[in-house]
Amino acid sequence: MSCSIGTLIGSECGTTSSKLNITQETIPISLCQKDVSKHLHTISVTDISTEYDLILTRAGVFEYDEEYISRTTVCPKHRYQLGGGWFQKRVCRYPDHTGKAKPDRSINKLQSKIIFHELKNLVPAGSGKIKI
Repeated sequence: MSCSIGTLIGSECGTTSSKLNITQETIPISLCQKDVSKHLHTISVTDISTEYDLILTRAGVFEYDEEYISRTTVCPKHRYQLGGGWFQKRVCRYPDHTGKAKPDRSINKLQSKIIFHELKNLVPAGSGKIKI
């Protein structure tokens, strides 16, 4: 089993628990249409609206077109880990922030994109950060 997202992030593909109600096959990312609104609300991210946008953003793909969507695939493992199964760490994930302060806000898609392009560090949307 191999998927485009796994290749992009350098991670082995795999399956998930059948209890998660996710297909156990690699699928086109355009089929990732689960409702992630509660997950996004929980992590205070408002600039992502679809499951596939969430997965792509957390994989470091911030801009894409229909052709890219049509040829990109995702396995069950990466769909879960980068989608609704992802969870926020309990420390600030912003590069250059040190210490173990508890985050008081979340990094959104735009901030993740800026950090990635300016600091060459992928900090997933929804990651916690502290106010400086």
